[in-house]
Amino acid sequence: MSININPNANDPSYRYKMEKINTYQTGRGGNCHTVLDNIINISSQLNTAPDILVNYIGNVLGCNTIKTQHNNNNYIYNLKGHYQTDKIQEIIYNFIVFATLCNKCNIPELTPDVINKGKHSTLNMKCSACGKSYELIGNNKYNLKLVESMIKYYTLNTFVAKKGTMVTKTDNLNEFNPF
Repeated sequence: MSININPNANDPSYRYKMEKINTYQTGRGGNCHTVLDNIINISSQLNTAPDILVNYIGNVLGCNTIKTQHNNNNYIYNLKGHYQTDKIQEIIYNFIVFATLCNKCNIPELTPDVINKGKHSTLNMKCSACGKSYELIGNNKYNLKLVESMIKYYTLNTFVAKKGTMVTKTDNLNEFNPF
């Protein structure tokens, strides 16, 4: 079942959709885990790295996150402890509102850019829909930690926009091709 990325959008034909989180719990006692079954698909639909999203969920819940390689390049993400699916979905929506939706137009087409790649680096977000550019600043300890982890991740890795989710500029604006 797909749901709207923007939690405030009630439009059934809203363009930006994502899957609802699927979890299952394994183990008991000191070795209990919550497996995030489709977190890779969700992070792809949010156009963010799964490591960033899972680390944010782990920081908010106050638990360790475990990334294990299942098959060739398939990873499984676990949270240490048993957690309810609704609580994890609420945390994902908090992530979306802070780091995925544009402050001006509420469309999830932000492109991150790390400025001053060093000790005093900042994270700028540019919306490809409305063109607004702003610095992402955390307003609580979880969002501050998220900004730090995003700076660390995007310093080491480049941002790759998923085709079909971002508005791109064309070089030749005089040529019109409807197909």
